[in-house]
Amino acid sequence: MKKTILIIFFGLAFNFVAFSQGLPKGYDGIELRMGLEQVKSLLMERPNFGYRGERDVSLLPGENRVLIETNGTAQLNRCFFQFSDEMLYTITINFRQKKMDFFSVFSKMTEKYGEPTTISADVAQWQNDEVIITLERPSTLKYIDKVIFERLQNASETKKSSLKEEYDSLLDGI
Repeated sequence: MKKTILIIFFGLAFNFVAFSQGLPKGYDGIELRMGLEQVKSLLMERPNFGYRGERDVSLLPGENRVLIETNGTAQLNRCFFQFSDEMLYTITINFRQKKMDFFSVFSKMTEKYGEPTTISADVAQWQNDEVIITLERPSTLKYIDKVIFERLQNASETKKSSLKEEYDSLLDGI
């Protein structure tokens, strides 16, 4: 009995590690950490995204941040590609609900990558050391470069804390 339980435990642990290590780093050949120009070129080659060129590119507030927003075609609604220092760190794919529902995407993700790391009524998330993949209702799939995202979050927290110190210092002078 103990031997059977150990075999099942190690089998499940192996499957979890195998699934969580093999998460994709992007969608339809566009992968996280690609350069801005490379992503633009790939978007032009893939008509599903509905990329129309430079008019879909915007500068975001902050240091060296760019956003490409596209209006998809039949299956894809709107898609967003966020860059920091000209490196892709977030891909957001909004599927057309009538074509691709939450449960269909969830089922395929679970089949390919195992059970999500976390799950709630509206969100399922898979992650490893490099990638966070989030599926949100009604039908949005996000790929996030975990390392770049955490770096940006830490920089934002540092900035907030220095602004708070400056604010507190001004109040102390009253």
